[in-house]
Amino acid sequence: ELRRLRGHLYDVRWAAFRADGQKLASGGFDGEIRLWDLPTGECERTFADANMFVERVHFLPDGRLLTVAACDYRLTNHTST
Repeated sequence: ELRRLRGHLYDVRWAAFRADGQKLASGGFDGEIRLWDLPTGECERTFADANMFVERVHFLPDGRLLTVAACDYRLTNHTST
């Protein structure tokens, strides 16, 4: 174990490394996406939406942009009768 990255309040659903290995993006059930600086173990930036479950995060090839797949947990399943 080299580092422990602390910050998410609930389960982390997905994590992705940037191609250069210097950054990690994580997202989970707390509605947050966090960008981590791996050499220091510090969270550089947090993007938060309390109504969102983050399912996936992925760096684009140039490492400057991040794609996110998420769902709004407030959505309900409506069925017609």
